[in-house]
Amino acid sequence: WPCLVMSRTDGNPLFEPDARQASTFRLYADAGALLARMHAVRLPVAGFGLGAFLGARGGAAASDTWPDWAAFVAAHHAHPASGRRLLAHGLLPGMTQADLDRLDEALSRHRFRAVLNHGDFGPDHILAHRRRIAGIIDPGEAFAGPREYDLAYLTCYVTGAQFAHALRGYGRRVERRMIDVYAAVIALHKAGRALDA
Repeated sequence: WPCLVMSRTDGNPLFEPDARQASTFRLYADAGALLARMHAVRLPVAGFGLGAFLGARGGAAASDTWPDWAAFVAAHHAHPASGRRLLAHGLLPGMTQADLDRLDEALSRHRFRAVLNHGDFGPDHILAHRRRIAGIIDPGEAFAGPREYDLAYLTCYVTGAQFAHALRGYGRRVERRMIDVYAAVIALHKAGRALDA
């Protein structure tokens, strides 16, 4: 696996609240702008997954590149299996199999240009120092996929107001509905893993 070795990055995760809410919101806007820069990185090959990010010379195995986005999501997020298991255990009140089927259909119909995703873009991996973003760490889950994925991942961990500022800082056109779809898939996967713990 590729890795980045660094001696030190000053800063604290955005999980740690700032007493000044306005400055915290500015940090989320700055994080959104940095994410947009990462999503602008040109990818070497077509396809999805880690292999599409690294390319053949990056050492990724052929199995790390998926020609079909829905297959990548199924492999890496146990979708739709996670939702079905949670539903069978009665852990999704207000959700039905038809709702899970609609998520699956939205995923399979989503058309997009693949971008470099961080893959784990939560406030615990966004470091701030002296009221500025000091860095974004831990890209170990990076892959090629839709821009809405990283934004969806962020929504799972922040407030609506924080996300609104991040989206404003991101400044690119996105499909809001697909952010909701990916957030649901991510949440179902995490809940399914908790069920196994």
